[in-house]
Amino acid sequence: MKQTVFACVILLLLVVMGCKSSSPKPIASPPASPATAAVQIGSFAITDSSKKPFLTVVDANGQCKVTAPSGDGTLKYGDGKVTISDTKGQIVGIVKRDGEAYKLENATGAKVVKLSRKDGGFRLKDPAGNTLLKIKPRANGFKIDDGAGKGVAKGKIKGNVLVLESEKGERLFEISGTTAIITGIVLAKQLSALQQAALMIAVGKL
Repeated sequence: MKQTVFACVILLLLVVMGCKSSSPKPIASPPASPATAAVQIGSFAITDSSKKPFLTVVDANGQCKVTAPSGDGTLKYGDGKVTISDTKGQIVGIVKRDGEAYKLENATGAKVVKLSRKDGGFRLKDPAGNTLLKIKPRANGFKIDDGAGKGVAKGKIKGNVLVLESEKGERLFEISGTTAIITGIVLAKQLSALQQAALMIAVGKL
């Protein structure tokens, strides 16, 4: 009797082990590419080469307070857009999500620039489709080229901050609070600091 019970137990164990070995192994999901990975942007601050405040963004309750020497304002995000308002509460622009791109329009609805994702980075183009800026990811940072493909700056993560340097190694900007490569758009001289902040927040929130 004992031998029969023992044999049954052994048989049951063999059946269970066989089921486990024949079960298909779960297929791991491929890691998100840099172009589709979540971008972490909330409150952050940017100082210039003289370590003077260039752009400060405070994120709270679905909107951002922006402080900049060139003009303060408010960014309200949600429903696929970022609404840009001046200190008087007047809407001066809007950023709209368009698939994997972001369109910046002025108060009259005219397109100012279009920001698109490209190869893990970003491309900034004017309304005529001319490239203004290219942001390309690199190990421990990113590279910034102008519309002609000429290198103009490099972004390097140093500790808890992101430092933008010229091709010659001169410090241009220092960013604290985020290391997202979209902050490289601070070099887009065609845009105001408030417009730059709106595009950064659009990438991080929409």
